[in-house]
Amino acid sequence: MRSPHYFLGIDIPEVLENRLSEQQNKLKESLDYKMWTNQNDFHITLKFLGSVEEEQLAALVDAFKKASDKEPFNCMLEGLSFFGKQDGPRVLMQKVQKTAYLTAVQKAFEQAADTCGFPPEKRTYTPHVTLAKKFTSACRPMNEVMHHAELELDGFTCNEVVLFRIEPDQNPRYVPVIKFALKGGGKGGATH
Repeated sequence: MRSPHYFLGIDIPEVLENRLSEQQNKLKESLDYKMWTNQNDFHITLKFLGSVEEEQLAALVDAFKKASDKEPFNCMLEGLSFFGKQDGPRVLMQKVQKTAYLTAVQKAFEQAADTCGFPPEKRTYTPHVTLAKKFTSACRPMNEVMHHAELELDGFTCNEVVLFRIEPDQNPRYVPVIKFALKGGGKGGATH
């Protein structure tokens, strides 16, 4: 049997999930993607772990508890963007402002994962919320579509980092397993 896949991320508050879903609906008027993210799955990935064996999970939880000694911080959403070519963007996303503090938090958790045998990502960290994947077609130029769909979005305070398990056959697909409260962001430590 295959080991479950996990990732660390920042959960998006419900009020912003609703706004991002509104934005998706506007985008759907002009874009076709095979996969639109369920609004309950919106998140900012900090570290994709992939397959995790049961015995590795305990070590990761201990390492992530230590990494959660960071202060809560503000996350600001910046605007629509994409990965890939403009005429066929494979991933449609909401950009997240890449602050020095968000980068420091991401690095702390990535280093914690590295101590447990999950090496750092080679690509530059690009914080974002995935809105859709697997582009199929567009009935208008991408810049026009994004301009029409873009909404004013507020930021939010990140008080915790969440370990998610991926359930590919479910919708929503991402199940919160353990929440790591940032220092001053709650009781401290991890909660199930």
